[in-house]
Amino acid sequence: MPGSGTPFGSERNGVVGVQLAAAAASTVYTGPPAWTLGRVFSEWQAEPVVLAIAVLGTVGYLAGLVRLRRFGVSWAFGRTAAFLLGMALWVFTVCSGLGVYEKYLFTDARCSRWCC
Repeated sequence: MPGSGTPFGSERNGVVGVQLAAAAASTVYTGPPAWTLGRVFSEWQAEPVVLAIAVLGTVGYLAGLVRLRRFGVSWAFGRTAAFLLGMALWVFTVCSGLGVYEKYLFTDARCSRWCC
């Protein structure tokens, strides 16, 4: 009502409006369940492009390594281990819970950008 001293006309309308807004907000969220550290390791999503690049890159690297061995070129084990660990880290950050939650949580998005 105009002139009643409240910006929305009456206290009752304001309370009902807040309750309706809260109810609408609670039904809109469609993301994954609440984040926990355990879900980083249990929630996985397959990213076909990432998996294809990782598999093709690893196979290509190992094929090149075999070819180098045939020509007698020595290749440090540490280089191969670093490459394979890097590929595994990339797949983990994109396909594990970090990748699942990065669309919804700022910290996971920053962590995956930092790791990759």
